[in-house]
Amino acid sequence: MKKNFEKALINYGSQIMTAIFQYALKTERYEDCAIIKALFEKYHLDLNQTMEEYQACFWEMGLSGRTAITKINDFLAEALVMVGYPADATRIDDCVPL
Repeated sequence: MKKNFEKALINYGSQIMTAIFQYALKTERYEDCAIIKALFEKYHLDLNQTMEEYQACFWEMGLSGRTAITKINDFLAEALVMVGYPADATRIDDCVPL
């Protein structure tokens, strides 16, 4: 299971994983929360990242981040399935400050 969370983090980024963490916390899946926290510590990431900070990461790489922001709920649904949750379990605006 830990590998699925790490794969989702690598494929979809910290903002998606933050949303999954918030969903896991809300639904009292504390083992999953511990896995996600450990991954954030391993990669020196911040669980309290805002959407603006997420987009700034793309700007630093010379990308706009517009596609990522536009399709973020689609990416979240894919990542939710990857870690074993229902695709429609949550939406980004329910989890992350916009």
